[in-house]
Amino acid sequence: MCHNVHQTLVVEPKLFNWKVDQVASRELYAKWAERAWQESGIASAPCHSPNYSWGFREGFVEYVYAGGNGEPPAAPPRALWKAGWRTRSGKQAADAWFAGYRHGAMVAHEGGFRDQAVLRTSFDSSPFPPAYADEILSPTEAYGDEFLLDEGAPDDLNFESIEPGYPVEMPIQQRSLQPGRSSQSGAE
Repeated sequence: MCHNVHQTLVVEPKLFNWKVDQVASRELYAKWAERAWQESGIASAPCHSPNYSWGFREGFVEYVYAGGNGEPPAAPPRALWKAGWRTRSGKQAADAWFAGYRHGAMVAHEGGFRDQAVLRTSFDSSPFPPAYADEILSPTEAYGDEFLLDEGAPDDLNFESIEPGYPVEMPIQQRSLQPGRSSQSGAE
């Protein structure tokens, strides 16, 4: 019994810590999202909205990390919840974020990024997806030499400094999500 307790509480968390892996995974997927955004050509368009860009990146990362159907959450990000954002321009900002989210999730789906992010099992015989395979981090790049057992993602976003009525461009927020359904079954 003591061996099992030691294995469960000490050894296994050093081999895989979901909190550290969540941060490392989202950072990697954010790099993929940035590259996909640049390659989409929208970034250089003079009419693209910072909120669309923010939504694109968040939708891309969320789809790769958690799967799902590519639809955004029912409510926009909390930064757009304040009273000053409940205006016509605030609603347009939220609509741009929703549209960008859907586009980012679609690019991630069509590019096979979710399949690349899912753990390889003995039942999976699909070929490696070609998308940005050269950027996969090794364990020491992702976690460093030491394992951080109880540290989560830092929350350094200051939502109070956002001025209502202006486009918002913010980094992808770290959220704890339960993995959703993915297209890894190959039934598509």
